[in-house]
Amino acid sequence: MKIGELLVSAGKLTQKQVDEVLKGQAIFGGRFGTNLVEIGYLDESELAEFLTQKTGVPHATAEDLQDIPSQIIKLISEEMAKKFKVMPISLNNRKLTLAMVDPSDFAAIDNISFRTGYIINPLIITEILLVNTLEKYYKIKRDFRFIRVEGGMRNRASSQAGGRGSATAPPAAAQRSEPSIPTLGEEYIPNNAQPAPAPQAARELNLEMVLRAFTGANDRHVIARTLTSYLAQQFDGSALFVLNGGKAVGWVARYRKQPVPDFERLEIPLEEHSALRMVAETKTHLMGPLTGAAFNSRMNEAFGGANTGNSLLLPVLLVGRVVALLYLQGGALSAAEQLAWVQKLVSKASMGLEILLLKGKIMRDE
Repeated sequence: MKIGELLVSAGKLTQKQVDEVLKGQAIFGGRFGTNLVEIGYLDESELAEFLTQKTGVPHATAEDLQDIPSQIIKLISEEMAKKFKVMPISLNNRKLTLAMVDPSDFAAIDNISFRTGYIINPLIITEILLVNTLEKYYKIKRDFRFIRVEGGMRNRASSQAGGRGSATAPPAAAQRSEPSIPTLGEEYIPNNAQPAPAPQAARELNLEMVLRAFTGANDRHVIARTLTSYLAQQFDGSALFVLNGGKAVGWVARYRKQPVPDFERLEIPLEEHSALRMVAETKTHLMGPLTGAAFNSRMNEAFGGANTGNSLLLPVLLVGRVVALLYLQGGALSAAEQLAWVQKLVSKASMGLEILLLKGKIMRDE
């Protein structure tokens, strides 16, 4: 059974929640299990148990990965660890125990066995634990997404411990309430993947190029970077946020046609009366000076202190659900025809994301 089916069967999730995770995975990447933990439907230990149940392969624990000798680490090169998503744990005679995100990847096992000369004994490992371990032993920098996920898990565990005296597993699906704000995950370059190349600043995009990118994209970053790059030709600033746990989290942004550094580190709370929250809940645009002190001050800082008074905020929908917000600054925002074509462009970007979702459903095997 697929892991989603196992979780529904065990009463951990409803089918609606599984579909929500699949949407997040199609947009934001990573493995199905990573998105489960990220949204908060499952903790990592539960995920590991379900992965073992699904594959029949024992799972690696944090204790297994705590003090791996340097001579074991040297058996697998950094390049191999990144390429095959693996971590060496121990060597017993000619058997190399290897933590793998996908222990059913027999081509990877054969390749590693040939290159090392050892028989491979695979253990399954969650993507979150793997990227943390690769950073520890190989200095392979984690994407900021996984830092956030780890922080979220710590916060949830701390909250549970404070309220009950000890950390407990999340409640069953029937006891969970749907979040008032969509929590489909974060931006983000998936682990071990390179970001899709952004359109070069010197190369002006035309509408045909943009639409071709939307329809032919195999990666959400192509859609996001193409959209913001094209709009940066018309406006002073363009930015995309994704919604996560009561926050709008930076995805990609351009100011005066140049990428905004470290934009993915920007987090803005969806305040009770803020423009961000209103657009997320009502699925309608807002134009003009946008409310929310946190939003205005942080966007000011992100865009180099520029005035954010002349602004436009629009929802980006996937199958009727707001999954991201588009922010535009400057340009002819007061003209009705300007708003109309931006809305139409955003709807086409949403279609591109839906195409990715359908591709993921066709190809998904977990």
